Amino acid sequence: EHGSGIAETADVVAALDALDALAVSRADDVPLFVVGYSFGAAVALRTVDPRIRAVVAIAPPLPTMPVDPPSVPVLVLTPRHDQYCPPDVAEPIVATWPDAEIDIVESADHFLVGHTTAVARHAVAWLSSLHS
Repeated sequence: EHGSGIAETADVVAALDALDALAVSRADDVPLFVVGYSFGAAVALRTVDPRIRAVVAIAPPLPTMPVDPPSVPVLVLTPRHDQYCPPDVAEPIVATWPDAEIDIVESADHFLVGHTTAVARHAVAWLSSLHS
């Protein structure tokens, strides 16, 4: 059932709970990150949980799913030709967030055809730089 991006945050918390249950001996200093694409990016940005250390939001539809400024570091990857939230719309929103950066995925539209490997590498590199 669709919960308009609000109820789905409970799914993210449940996933974090499942990770905790699987890794009973997990050290407290092991960071947990949330990465989402499109609707999932908005859900990731809306999820508040002390276990989340950073968020990567890929092509978030910020005009139709506004979010409060996140309290963790955020990387927003927005496609140059995104049909739902192009850079000129995303940049002023992300600029108001306290610990966020935005990078543009050149030559891509919302669906990132041909760009997914580069986006994944960028996300992993950014997350690695935060907690290396």
